[in-house]
Amino acid sequence: WGKIVAVRHANGRDWWMFVHKLNTADFFRFLVTPSGVIAWGTQTIGIVRPPDGGQVCFSPDGTHFAYYWGEDDLDIFAFDRCTGEFYNPVHIPIDDTDAAGGVAFSPNSQFLYVSSTLDVYQYDVTVPDIDASMVHIAEWDSFFSPSPPFATVFDMAQLAPDGKVYISTGNGTDKLHVINAPNEPGLACDILQHGITLPTYFMN
Repeated sequence: WGKIVAVRHANGRDWWMFVHKLNTADFFRFLVTPSGVIAWGTQTIGIVRPPDGGQVCFSPDGTHFAYYWGEDDLDIFAFDRCTGEFYNPVHIPIDDTDAAGGVAFSPNSQFLYVSSTLDVYQYDVTVPDIDASMVHIAEWDSFFSPSPPFATVFDMAQLAPDGKVYISTGNGTDKLHVINAPNEPGLACDILQHGITLPTYFMN
């Protein structure tokens, strides 16, 4: 539940790896090199977070980090790939009642997508007021697969090698949502609910 995540060092060779410490605002930092793994201290930033069902990720260019869980909402940090330090923390309350979800960045690192059980939001992390940039791009359309109670809601998100963002639909379904053009602003990102049919049902 600590959400281990890594991002490439600015030197193009090493990697920074982070894991959040439960019930704190602390992140353990490690430097992964050809010689091994080096503990690189702890940074305290953002809000105190309990065990949760959320998700973390870095932008593809390594300049931003996001942490989302429906009950404690969204944290966005800028990141220095040379020093391995977070800075400029932004906490964004999201006015919904959703309790789970995920995050994924667009391939160009400009837009952050937040999947929040019944809703999906887009944020522009390059503008001064990230909170004000929010666009509500999807609301669950009440689709079930194969039948109730297996709702195709919005869960974990992932930027894939094909440049699209895929969002899982929760327990027991055979569908994925897809954002076909995640580099585009607002509804032009072209989110398609339950647009991918999987060869089998999956369990969370």
